[in-house]
Amino acid sequence: VFSSNTNHLTRRSIAFEGARFVQSLVNNGRWKTYGYELTSEFRPTNSWRISAAMTHQMTEDNNSALDVGYSPETLLQLKTDYHIGDHTLAAFAHYVSSRHSDWRYVGSTADNQPDTEQRIGETAGCYWNLNANWRYQIRDDLAANLNISNLADKEYRYPTNEVSSFSRGLIAEGRIITVGLSWTF
Repeated sequence: VFSSNTNHLTRRSIAFEGARFVQSLVNNGRWKTYGYELTSEFRPTNSWRISAAMTHQMTEDNNSALDVGYSPETLLQLKTDYHIGDHTLAAFAHYVSSRHSDWRYVGSTADNQPDTEQRIGETAGCYWNLNANWRYQIRDDLAANLNISNLADKEYRYPTNEVSSFSRGLIAEGRIITVGLSWTF
């Protein structure tokens, strides 16, 4: 179980006024986050491990009635790995629940103080990301690794913020295949 308060968060706003680029910074952000985390691990054999983790959280913006952007309520992580001699095979997945885009002030009071808030983009939907990994321990100090991220090559998006003001958010990476060699010295 956890609770945290964060004060003096900096919010950046970028806009065009006519042909002029205008940026402003405000250092008055105040967030409160609370929630819980659960983790478990199961070892059916000495070579096989299965683990799961879940986080459920709520973040409140003390300066706005709108829910905080970018902050998922639920995160899940599932992993299994199996060791066969010098080889390790692993599969893992993570789930991220939907996230709101950021917001900005779009109106002001008679004395020029901000008073109306509006989201700057659509809510980014929830997604599962599946991954696989193979590691071969060549010798004690040398290993080869093959990793495939976003195995299903699914499209998912990050929520809009003040820098990437695309209404649907930024598209995340597609399938990525990484080959590596590690040397311990």
